Amino acid sequence: INEKNAAAYLQANFSGDNWTANAGVRYVNIRQDINYWQALAPTSTITPDVTSLFGRFVAGKAKNTHARLLPSMNFKFDLADDLVFRFAASQTQTLPDYSALTGAVGLADLTHTGTSGNPSLEPILATNFDANLEWYFMPRGMLSAGLYSMDLQNYVKFGTVTESHLNVQTG
Repeated sequence: INEKNAAAYLQANFSGDNWTANAGVRYVNIRQDINYWQALAPTSTITPDVTSLFGRFVAGKAKNTHARLLPSMNFKFDLADDLVFRFAASQTQTLPDYSALTGAVGLADLTHTGTSGNPSLEPILATNFDANLEWYFMPRGMLSAGLYSMDLQNYVKFGTVTESHLNVQTG
């Protein structure tokens, strides 16, 4: 996987008598070139790019581009000298693990198992909300309670599926 990341940030700060805040946006542009080798079945009529003791393989390629704006904002309200309320909202993006982006299917004839990935996976997107109430009851003491919400999209789930493939050893 060859990956190029570019990002730009813009933030504005605000304040009033009993509050401070900031709002911002992050622009991200990620480009991925994914190269992999895909094993061919012995009966495949596709001309292999490589033949070895381990089988016949064809080169695979995938390209991904992920460009988006990710906004965020934070508010802090001083409700009293010792009581603070905080609120934050943001969107975040997390790329799939490189092992999940592999395009090859690997099969083990002896154990009847295999592994595979998907080079077309989208990043995990999260819309986040956080609220927190903090009571500073002494100079080095705080009691805090918080709530949060996280809405995930494109979550990558690893799992097991049953498929039929040709066993090279037994035909």
